This record gives sequence, C-alpha cells and structure tokens, in this order.
Amino acid sequence: MNEGNQLSASPTKQVYWGIFLLALVTLMFEVLLTRVFSVMIWYHFAFMAISVAMFGMAVGAMRVFSFKKNLSVDDVSGILSRNSLYLAISIVAAIAIALQLPVLVGLFFSPGGLHTVTVLAGLYILVSLPFFFSGVCVSLILSYYSSHSSRLYAADLIGAALGCVLLLILLNSINTLSAVFIIGALAACASLCFSTSSSGRQSRKWALVTVGVISLCGVAHHLLPASVFPLMRITTVKFHPEQNLIFDQWNSYSRITVIGDPKKPERAFVWGPSKNFPLNKIAHRVMLTIDGSNGAALTEFHGDLDQVSYLRDDLVNLGHMLKSNSSVMVIGVGGGRDILSALAFKQKEIVAVEINGTILQVLTKYFGDFTGHLDRYPQVKIFNDEGRSYLKSSNKHFDIIQISMIDTQAATAAGGFVLTENSLFTSEAWTSFLQHLNPNGLLTVSRWYSPGLPSEAYRITSLAMDSLKNMGVKDPRRHILMARVAPGPQEDVWTDVATIAVSPTAFSDADVNRFENLCQEKGYTVVISPKYAEDKIFDAILSDNNPKLLHDFPLQVTASTDDNPYFFQMLKLDRLFDPQIWADRKSNMSYEMYGNIVAVILLEVVLVTVTILATVCIVVPALRSTSRSLVLQTWPLSALFFCMGLGFMFIEVTQMQRLILLLGHPIYGLSVILFSLLTFAGLGSYFTSTVKDAELSKQGALSLASIPIVLAICGAITPNFITQFESHPIVDRVIASIILLAPMGFTMGMAFPLSMRMANRVAPSLTAWLWGINGATSVWASILAVVISFSLGVSASYWTGCMFYLLIPPLFLAAGRLQRT
Repeated sequence: MNEGNQLSASPTKQVYWGIFLLALVTLMFEVLLTRVFSVMIWYHFAFMAISVAMFGMAVGAMRVFSFKKNLSVDDVSGILSRNSLYLAISIVAAIAIALQLPVLVGLFFSPGGLHTVTVLAGLYILVSLPFFFSGVCVSLILSYYSSHSSRLYAADLIGAALGCVLLLILLNSINTLSAVFIIGALAACASLCFSTSSSGRQSRKWALVTVGVISLCGVAHHLLPASVFPLMRITTVKFHPEQNLIFDQWNSYSRITVIGDPKKPERAFVWGPSKNFPLNKIAHRVMLTIDGSNGAALTEFHGDLDQVSYLRDDLVNLGHMLKSNSSVMVIGVGGGRDILSALAFKQKEIVAVEINGTILQVLTKYFGDFTGHLDRYPQVKIFNDEGRSYLKSSNKHFDIIQISMIDTQAATAAGGFVLTENSLFTSEAWTSFLQHLNPNGLLTVSRWYSPGLPSEAYRITSLAMDSLKNMGVKDPRRHILMARVAPGPQEDVWTDVATIAVSPTAFSDADVNRFENLCQEKGYTVVISPKYAEDKIFDAILSDNNPKLLHDFPLQVTASTDDNPYFFQMLKLDRLFDPQIWADRKSNMSYEMYGNIVAVILLEVVLVTVTILATVCIVVPALRSTSRSLVLQTWPLSALFFCMGLGFMFIEVTQMQRLILLLGHPIYGLSVILFSLLTFAGLGSYFTSTVKDAELSKQGALSLASIPIVLAICGAITPNFITQFESHPIVDRVIASIILLAPMGFTMGMAFPLSMRMANRVAPSLTAWLWGINGATSVWASILAVVISFSLGVSASYWTGCMFYLLIPPLFLAAGRLQRT
C-alpha cells in the first residue's frame, strides 16, 4: 500500500530556530497553566494542563490536514508566521480571560453544578487555543519537511526541554502572571523566524509590533500595582474573592500570600484546644496561605514565652506534653507555630525543615520583626529542604519528630494530580522517621478527625502499623497512642483534630497511664492505647483480625506507599456510586469524603469532556477528510501512533513521580526529570537520521525493539535505585537521575520520527490523521495514567506504558509490509 514517496523541501536555519522556539513556548505555557489552575481553582485541576496541551496540539494537526496540497515555500512561511503570531496573542488573552471566569469548583452537587461543568468545558477550550496554533505550526513543519523530521523533531524536543528550565528560572525571579507576557513575546519571536519569504514578510511588521506591545505590558505588569495595571490579575481564589492581601509572592511551585491585619487583635489560634484553653485569649496574627489555601498562622511574638503559653494547650503538641528537655525536629515550618510551641515547652534543641524557601523568607525576613525572628534563637536551626530527604541524608536522631496538619492542596510545578500527593504520608517515609528517633522517641502526626467518619485518623493508624512492621516490631499496637479533641463550646475554635504518637519502643504501663491522665487533665478523648480502640475500624486496623470489615469499608484506609502515595485520595472507585456513600452525604458526610467524591467526579467529568471534544474535534474531522478504506487498510499505522501516544505519556508521568521521591524537591523534579527525558529524546530523534531509507523497516524495527527492553530494565531497577541514592548529596542524586533517564529518553525519542518516516512511505496523505491519533491518545493517557496510578499504583501505570511500547515493533513491521503490497 504505497502512495508514493512525498517530496520534501529542505528547512532553513530559521525553520529550525522557529520550531525550537515554538516547542520552548508551548512547554513553558503548559507548565505555567499548572500554577494558574492550582491558584485559581483547586490543585486537582493542575493535571488538566497536560490534557489541554495535547488536545490543542492534536486539533491543530487536524487543521493542517485540511490544508490544500502542494503548498509552496512562501505559503508555508506565511502560515507559520501568522499562526505563531496568533499563538503569542492567544497566550496572553487566554490567561487574562481565564482569570475572570467564575469557576465554582466543588459545587457538583448543588443547583449550580451544571454551571460548573459548563464553565470548565469553556475554560478547557479557551486555554487550548494557544496549543491549537502551536499544533498547526509544528505539524505543518514536520509534514512539509518530512524527510528532515528526525532533526526537526530533535530541535522540537530540545526546545521543550530548555523551556522547562527557563520557566523555572522565570517563576523564581518574577511574578507568574508577568511570565505570561514573556512567553507571549517569545512566541512572537518565533513568528519573526518564519517571516523570511515574500509571504511571511507581510507578518514581520505585525510580529515586531506584537513583541514590543507584549513586552511593554509585561514590564508594566511587573512594576505597577494591579490597581494601576489590571490587565492580568487574580480576583478570585478557590471561588472566593481575594481580600486583605498584605503580601504576595510566587515561586516555581507555589504562590505565597499573607492576608489579614497585623494590628487587629483576634482570638489566639490553636488546632486542638484542651478544656483549659483560654477562649478569651487575644493575639495578633495574620494568615499565610499557599495557592490560596492551607492557612498557617503567623503569630506576633517578641520574646515573652508567657505570651504564647496557650500553645501548651494545643493537642498537636502532644509530643512536647509527653517528653520534656528533648531534641525536636519540625517538618513543615509554615507560620512558625511548631517552632514557637517547642520554645514554649523549653525544649533543648529545635531543627525545623521547610521545603518552600519563600515561606522561610516570609517567616524570617518579610515578617521577621512580627514573628520574633525565631531563626535567631540559639537552640533553633532552620533548613530549606524536604523533610524526608533531609533525614535520609542525615545521621542525626531526635526525641520528637513533629508533623502538624501538613496538607498538599497546591500543585507543584511538575504539574498533575498524579504528582501532587505528599511523600511524607507513606509507610516508607514513616519507617524512615521512626529510624531517626532515639529509642524512646516519638513521631507525632496531627490530622483531621471528622466525627462519624474519621478517615484520615484511620489511615495514619494504618501508616503507623505498617511502618512499625517494616521495622520488625512484632506487637505494633503497644507502640501507638492517639487522642482527639472533644467538641468545643465555640464554633470558631478548631475541634476536629487528632494526634497520633508512635514510638520505636513499646510504651510501658507507666507511659500509657501518663498519657491517659494527661488526656483526662486536658479534656482530650483517648482514641487508641495498647488496651483500647475507639471503634471497630480502629480495632480492625490495630489487630489485623477483620480484613473483611476493611474491605467492605467505602474508603481505602490501608497504608499509602511510595508506589501509591495518594494519602488524601481514599475513595474506592468501585464505590463511587454506592448508595450508602450518597446516603452518608445527605446526613453527615465528612470533609474528607466530600473532597474525595469531588476529586473522583472531577476526573470523570474531565475524561468525558476530553473524550467528547477529542472525538468531535479530532477523530470525526479526520475521518471525514480521509478515505476510510485507506484508514482501514493501513490500520497498523493508526495502531502504531495510538500505542506511541499512550506509552510516552504513561512513562513520562509515572517515572517523574517516582524520581521526585529521590530528588526530594519539586523544582529538582521538574527541571531534572522533564529536562533529561526531553533532551535525550531529542538526541534519540536526531540519531534516527542515520537510518537509511532502504534499511528503514529492518533497522527501524530493531531500534524500536530496544525501547521496551530499556524501559523494562530501568523500571525494574528504579525502586532499588532510589533506595541506594536517597541518602546521597543532592548533586549525586541529580547525576544519578540523569544517568537513569538518559537511555529511557534516548530510546523513546526514536519512536516518533521513525514511525513518521514509515507513514510517509506507506500513506503520506494520512500524516495529519496519525498526528491526530497520537494527540488524542495523549489527551486520554494524561487522565488514564492518573486513574490507574491511584487505583492500582504508580508501578501498574508504568508497566502499562511499557506494554504499549512492546506492541510498537510488530506494528512497525506490519506497516512496512504494507509498503510492499
């Protein structure tokens, strides 16, 4: 089935620079969307940026498919120049409009639920427009200059890799919304690269004007307050108006704000008040937020510990109540309350670790005078690091390790629901924490305790049991204590909090009596002790004697692991439509249950939305413009690009999540992992240019056969690889990650150019159709990878990707046989 080889023009240097800039801009905008979505709406939406990008690019490819045949070089130059210009304008316009949309996420069950879905679909289409114009340009370049696709695709991948790094630099240097203008200006520069022919020169003056205008707007936005230059500003965060903002700063993976009035006295803030807590205690405080949520109190402090004595009546400080004169490690500094608490209990040493450098700057620099410069106390040492990573690289042991109400409701720059869960809440992490305690030390973790359905309390109990078993403890129940706050008299005082205390050494009878007496004195309720469990679910977890009860329970309360790190996602997918769950919702559904249902329904809504859009905008137009008989006769080609789109996305997402555990920081995760994969994929693509046309079937098949072999080896060694290197310095971990990713990226990078060359030999008129298939499957894969990961584990998602790559060599050979028929 050979339509004849397609003649292909030779690209100029400007074309190579143009596709390089297009890929750079597209990747920068894709990652930037994860930040905007996380701040505007909820962190669940960050993963949608990947789907949006794939959708827009695929629809762009379909548009190219409809172009008239036999385009001249001038025609191509003009199309590329104009669409690059449209890309620049649409990037700025899409974000400016999106910031004004009234997205009321979380109201799926309300009368406004249909409005929410409608606005989400509109938002999806709006932000996909820049990717549409990028898709037109990239697919036209690779189609028109098809005989040079290996080198062009290499330039595309390397541009995307550098875009990833450049965006990180930008986001750590300027406001994220100001970065939108820089990305737009770079897109206009791509238009200049294509404005070399007589047709393209007509767009040159407009490209120059666009670069100038967008650049000036970017400077104005960066230097002037929003009230003076309101073109690009956030007015609504998490469907609430943003008010009383006194500090606002972005970095590559968060937006840190401080709200409130530092001069206005308010009730002192505690998470879990005892019955002795003075309800009339007044303190000056403001609230620090991450991406508009996850509030942490910045408390006014000027050195007088009596001023903060009320912290001695906060349940999150259970470890301090049970152990005095201790060395303490605080994971998650936040507003500094845990440091302040340790000072109030006069602990001898305090090591605090915070992953977010901007939070530390807020605490110690911008609001240092207000919070008392806690970093200047001789017994306090503060480190900018990820808590688990810090411990792995340290030989130090502590009497108390404290983790108080740490959430992950903000997406990292790596983007994606699959990338946002907290690696602190896995059994491997807790095992490491316990191993860094002194023999009688305590790991204390505080989480929500929702009356009637304390799902998070159940799960931290499972984590404690699992981590103790990992250490070889034969009777872990004797190592666990838990207390919760009794309902308080005031509605505006937090009460739904529980704290677990876990020790590597079994608690003695004296320890248990002291704990119970403390709870009685403070008015706390004992949830777990070696001789007591508050309900049958706790008892089943602690005793391992009723697996059926846990299996029938609607939530997944077993321990989360590094392979399935979704601590906050507990709803079993097969129970989503369980009538009992909805009956509970109508009565006293917990916050956790509601959040779980919203997250899962969101996935379903987005999956249905992208399926409809991909079918209407990609599949149907392609089928209408293509000879259906030709598509059917060349089915191996369609299957080839189908498997390629799914495989690459599954591998990229899952390996990124795995190695973030090793690198310990989202900024390293994004810059090292994505940059390495794309760079080596670009080198792999360039390498395929050495494969001669006469040997394409044989050499191409051998090259493609190496992909599943390399992926299987790398996938199998990754868990042990992480274990071996996680205690090494960060430079060693970065180098090790690059070495692991290099063969994966190189081999995967060969698949697309080899397959496209085969498609051009067998059926060149199907090129855009195959682009569309590849793009549509990538859209679906970005969501399916999430579903498989939190249902079956990250490894299952990874091996699913490997399975698709295993199918590629035989499909490639089958396509080669079509050429000879």
